[in-house]
Amino acid sequence: TYNEEELNDFDKRVQKNLEHSNYEYLVELKFDGASLRLRYENGELVLGAT
Repeated sequence: TYNEEELNDFDKRVQKNLEHSNYEYLVELKFDGASLRLRYENGELVLGAT
C-alpha cells in the first residue's frame, strides 16, 4: 500500500476473510529492484532466489 487508507482497506478485507480475529502483520521495508530470498535448513543453504 502507499497510504493509510489503502492499508485500512486491506485490513478490512483480511478481517472479512478470516474465521478468527487473532492475527498480526509483519511489515518490512522493500527497496525497489532489490529482492533476495535465502532458505537455510540446519545451517545449510538449501534455496536462493531473486
